[in-house]
Amino acid sequence: MSATAFFAGIYLSPLINLAIHVNPQIVMTAFLLTTNIFVCFTLSALLTQKRTCFYLGGLFGTSTTIMLALTLMNLFGRSQLIFNVNLYRDLLFACGYILYNTQLIVERATHDDMNYGKQVNRL
Repeated sequence: MSATAFFAGIYLSPLINLAIHVNPQIVMTAFLLTTNIFVCFTLSALLTQKRTCFYLGGLFGTSTTIMLALTLMNLFGRSQLIFNVNLYRDLLFACGYILYNTQLIVERATHDDMNYGKQVNRL
């Protein structure tokens, strides 16, 4: 996991340097917005009594396939519309995935399964 984080940092460092060169506040704004989204959706998943987001697991599998297909189509087609649709759908997908995984971890913890490293789709 450390090696993955290290190589992701190496891969993203030119993009972050470019963003800092364009506007130095972009990186801090992105960090604060990402943190805010993660905290809000995690608290939403923790504070709900019903685990209604469990039903989203199949939707996430389908959404991942659609994401792959649209990305491959856009690789050859270079459509700005497909890029924008993919971008905002992926944002919604990430927010829903935070809800789903957090509720799955909480549900496992209530059943005394504290091993969070297991396969998450086996509830």
